[in-house]
Amino acid sequence: MRPTMMTYISEEPACLAQILRDYRQKLAPIETFARQHPVRRILLLATGSSLNAALCARYFFEQRFGVLLDIKEPYNFTHYDAIDPHADLVVAISQSGKSASTLEAMRKVQASGKSVFALTSDPQSPIGCASDGVLDINTGIESVGFVTRGFSATVLNLLLIALIIARKQEKASEVEEQHYLAELQRLVAAIPEVIVRHLALY
Repeated sequence: MRPTMMTYISEEPACLAQILRDYRQKLAPIETFARQHPVRRILLLATGSSLNAALCARYFFEQRFGVLLDIKEPYNFTHYDAIDPHADLVVAISQSGKSASTLEAMRKVQASGKSVFALTSDPQSPIGCASDGVLDINTGIESVGFVTRGFSATVLNLLLIALIIARKQEKASEVEEQHYLAELQRLVAAIPEVIVRHLALY
């Protein structure tokens, strides 16, 4: 039986819980980078659902920890925008790892001498292989065009990246870190009830 959007929505609680268990390993390159470099401004390259995920995570970076996000749509960035010399970290987001416009934008940044990390569900994808460091979304690939599980997983990974950076750069204490992790675990645990209540409306 072919999976549907509902299939992937139903898998979200287990998938997101797995991300919370594994994130230190899957996002280890960011932890290493944040330990070695100051991170005040981040350039995110994303389109489609990845762009929406970046917008969802933006205020956690900016309002909680004072890390500014510059979110760019890859095609326009490649053809019209200058590269911000003050960007401390660049991350290309593509759940499939096959977005041609994101790959082109990555190469533009790399040609300027900056490294680019890839946040993707497929580390062996073109974007994963072309990056300077892979950040595994840890959710696998969805075969349905309108991604749901992957979107939620991307948002969660971005929130965890913000937390890693804040912790390594002393913008968050250990107590604050544990508080935010507990809140994320609480939200993930609430998803099954949210799904049931939503379905009851129809």
